Amino acid sequence: MNFKALTLIVAFSGFGAAYAQPQPGASTPAPLSPAQEAARQAMHKACATDSATLCPGVDPHQALACMRKIMDKLSPACRQSILDLPPGPGRAPSSPPPSP
Repeated sequence: MNFKALTLIVAFSGFGAAYAQPQPGASTPAPLSPAQEAARQAMHKACATDSATLCPGVDPHQALACMRKIMDKLSPACRQSILDLPPGPGRAPSSPPPSP
């Protein structure tokens, strides 16, 4: 396995955990629904390159937060996959970033 592939695997191993983080005071995270899991997997696939190039060195648990801050720089497929994520437990639905 080459270094780039290994880096992407490590980077995306925390995406699900970042998406399913419990809110402060919550004891255990609720499991993801099948729709949430499918959307998460689609986002991983669509955002692999964007995450590696636009958020290099970011803690895997913070990669989604990093990409949400730079939505205007993401590829159209990655941007849409993030917007398509259903809300997780205790989270509000995604909304498109305001137009400049």
